[in-house]
Amino acid sequence: MTTSWDDWFTTALEATDSVAARCDKVVVAGLSMGGLLTLAVGMERDVAALVCVNPVARMRSPEETAMVEELIADGMTVLPGIGSDIADPDVVEIAYEGTPLQPLWSMFHEGVKPRCDNWGSSTAPLLLFTSSQDHVVDPADSVHLATTHGGPVEHVWLERSFHVATQDYDRDLICERTLAFLATVS
Repeated sequence: MTTSWDDWFTTALEATDSVAARCDKVVVAGLSMGGLLTLAVGMERDVAALVCVNPVARMRSPEETAMVEELIADGMTVLPGIGSDIADPDVVEIAYEGTPLQPLWSMFHEGVKPRCDNWGSSTAPLLLFTSSQDHVVDPADSVHLATTHGGPVEHVWLERSFHVATQDYDRDLICERTLAFLATVS
């Protein structure tokens, strides 16, 4: 409830720096907001590659952001969450019951807004996985990223998985394609 973009991003940069001090190559990977953090780290650090699964990569509409701001102004702190957006009925994601609104606002205004028109400044190779049926992050975020990223992009569409694709039907495909991608990173 009290964390913000600066907390998450500072921690991600520190972790990247820690790995870079011990390894020749650093690859950063993330899902959803973790994908946004992955992209932001790729803009700030010299990394060998980026791997994103259904990343947040665009600012939301003025109507959506105004709605969040109105809810915060009205004293609402948590929006009911969309946990376990997984097509496989045998898998349940461990997720928060709700989405804290102030951190959500921070993610968009401090994380996405200053970066979403600048993905071209990152030139690291990008492996991008996008679920065609995602109920959390619009697949248009990935399309925007794929067309604006400054380095080579390998875009893989996932037809069987929802948002949490790393736990869904395409989890093995994600692992296989990621390992193959990383083998090509020099």
